[in-house]
Amino acid sequence: MYVIKASGEKEKFMPRKIYGTLLRAGADGNVANQIVNHIKKEAYDGISTRKILDHALALLKNQKPEISARYDMKRAVMNLGPTGFPFERFFAEILKNYGYEVQTGKVIKGRLITH
Repeated sequence: MYVIKASGEKEKFMPRKIYGTLLRAGADGNVANQIVNHIKKEAYDGISTRKILDHALALLKNQKPEISARYDMKRAVMNLGPTGFPFERFFAEILKNYGYEVQTGKVIKGRLITH
């Protein structure tokens, strides 16, 4: 079974990705397993990752609303703009208000990729 990513790219459906994301958001293994099992039953070939996310959030919100807010952080950031730059400028202004000196739009070379 394949899912359709936001970019339009097709990718093999990997329930362990959902499980890992739920754990990183703060769900315990039991809750994450329940949600993943539910999504596996509902998923179909060609389902969008957006629908999977919406479904996971709805299930998580019923069980652990405080964790669903963390899980939805990526979507909140993406709603600030597809490039990430509006979020970068927004956060820079927050830091300036706390007295930090800020530079935006910089490309930094990391160990493996640039950021």
